[in-house]
Amino acid sequence: MKRKIFYSSAFQKLIFWSLLLIIGFIYSYNQSITYRPQSIHAWRQADCASITLNYYQDDMNPLHPQVHNLTSDGGTTGYAATSEMPVLYYFSAILYKIFGPHEILIRLINLFIFFLGLFYLFRTLILLLDNKFWAMLVPLLVFTSPVLVYYGNNFLTNVSALSFAFIAIYYFARYMQNQRLVHLLKMMGFFLFAGIFKLPALMSLFAIAGYLVFNMIFGEKKTDSQNFPHKLYFFTGIGLILLIIGSWVLYAHRFNEIHECYYFSTTVFPLWKMSGIQIRELISHVWTYWRTAYFHDSLHLVFLISAVYTIWNLRKLSRMHLAILIFLVMQFFVFVVLQFQTFYNHDYYTINLNILPISFLVSALWILKKQKPEFFNGKWLKIGFGLLLILNVYHAANQQQFRINAWPNKYYQLKADVYDIEPYLREIGLAYDDKVIFIPDGSNVSLCLMNQHGWTQYQDARFNRAEPILYNQDIAGIEASIERGAKYLIVNNPADLETYPYVKPFASHLVGKYKSILIFDLQDTVRNFNPDEKSVLMDLFCNAEMIQNQKFLCADSLTVIGNVVMQSDEHVFDGDFSCRTDKNKPYGFAWELPEGAKQGEMFEVSVWRYGGDAEIIASADDASYFYLNNAERVETKGAWEKLVLSFAITEKMHSRHLKIYLYNSGNNPVWFDNYRIVRYADPFDLGIVTK
Repeated sequence: MKRKIFYSSAFQKLIFWSLLLIIGFIYSYNQSITYRPQSIHAWRQADCASITLNYYQDDMNPLHPQVHNLTSDGGTTGYAATSEMPVLYYFSAILYKIFGPHEILIRLINLFIFFLGLFYLFRTLILLLDNKFWAMLVPLLVFTSPVLVYYGNNFLTNVSALSFAFIAIYYFARYMQNQRLVHLLKMMGFFLFAGIFKLPALMSLFAIAGYLVFNMIFGEKKTDSQNFPHKLYFFTGIGLILLIIGSWVLYAHRFNEIHECYYFSTTVFPLWKMSGIQIRELISHVWTYWRTAYFHDSLHLVFLISAVYTIWNLRKLSRMHLAILIFLVMQFFVFVVLQFQTFYNHDYYTINLNILPISFLVSALWILKKQKPEFFNGKWLKIGFGLLLILNVYHAANQQQFRINAWPNKYYQLKADVYDIEPYLREIGLAYDDKVIFIPDGSNVSLCLMNQHGWTQYQDARFNRAEPILYNQDIAGIEASIERGAKYLIVNNPADLETYPYVKPFASHLVGKYKSILIFDLQDTVRNFNPDEKSVLMDLFCNAEMIQNQKFLCADSLTVIGNVVMQSDEHVFDGDFSCRTDKNKPYGFAWELPEGAKQGEMFEVSVWRYGGDAEIIASADDASYFYLNNAERVETKGAWEKLVLSFAITEKMHSRHLKIYLYNSGNNPVWFDNYRIVRYADPFDLGIVTK
């Protein structure tokens, strides 16, 4: 009796769902499900959340999508249409009306669809392979792609589109078994949703259509009619799908034209518009940076072996199976060529391309079952793939933690205070439609997180078809935003006033301070804040001239600068010596404050650099709390460059161990001279700010 229960269909489904949930916990889904837009492609995440929130707050007109970044209609509105139909965003806005504006709802919808897609892939493989182990293993291996893991529990629609395609493929397999019209109609319905979410998810549908057209021309009509008797319904369905999706694409393109919007891409970025050097650089970048984000190398190898094995045994495949594979390969390469430029920075563009390697893997298993059933069913192959699954789950979990806690999540580290500022803004009188300028940011992220319409330091490249439009990158830019209706200037922390000094003339009437964020009224000219009035707590200067105990001694003759000295007279900016760094001794001048600094205190770090791309780094002991390496190059003298890094101590860094050091990550030597750290008191502690 127990054995019968174990092998029952319901029990196998329960095991599969349990494994999905367990692996999801390994990936920390229980935590990340609550996260706001952050880490890799926080910008595109924020755009999705922004469209949803604007639907909810405004007239719920699905034909008028908009974001918080006001770059359309001459920089006065946020009207912007994505290439995908905004069904997910609109449905989420409806849920906002019921449950309130909680971003977790968008993530939950995407995650549910992702798990459902993997479940239907499992069901499809039961039909094709008639083996519970392999039917479970393949979807679980798919669930180890770091890109799928990251975006499956996120705001973007790409993984959901692929998941709908998995569901549609299941009903295609059912239809090919019994030729029931209901299964064909369900297949077309789910392919419609796949295409609505992302057009490339229709690759499988077009491959099936390609097979049918080919078979209608060259196949045996009697056999074909028996295998696929509802071709009229099928091609009518394709026509409706293309009509619905094509109508939106044309509408979105026209909508963006009318509103002079270049915010979302509704075009292609083909390979032939790149030079040979650019192509090689892109391929190298994808190989070194994105390769292991797609899959672990072991799984890349499995896909490659599966493809070779399948191609070697093409004659073992059915006519339909072979044709669908060929059409998938053709579409794969067409998509890659048409969107080639996007692969440099956009990992999620590959998500729906995964249908091809998955198809090769399933095809190889199907052929193996037919040719060598004893090997297919043998325990050693299953043990090997079980270990492969464990390795890849471990890899995906590490990649997920890397994206959440390491440098890719720098936006969260730099602008953490903006994530929960909205209640405070409402408390001091800002309405969500009051237009603001946020400094510094070059995206829509900060505006979405604050729920404020306005402008950042966004650069509208206009798809490189016209002169770019720069927002708030100089005095004239800020004045232009004020003319467009900006009421408030919001600065992420006081140190940004030093990094972007052109902002200072507008930072005069302070109306609020939330943690490190300063809010200024641009319409009130009464000055109650002077960013240039600062009290120096420490001014540390080291020119590499003096040494004590094998470390550099600063000009005050009291402070030693850490790291074993590499005094050099090869290249000198001032005096007789400089600090040399290389790949063997990459660390230069270094200073630490074990007891940490107070929230609100500001630091300005400067150094002169000769050669290479070494950088100034400010960090906590645990870099997930604080890590900066975005120094500005502000001046040059001959071959020497002056770097400046300004920052303020946030609430998260209050009283934490602070390290400021120079680091050479390259292979070539770099020299540093005239290292200076100036520490300023929090202006609010000094009474500089008056209300």
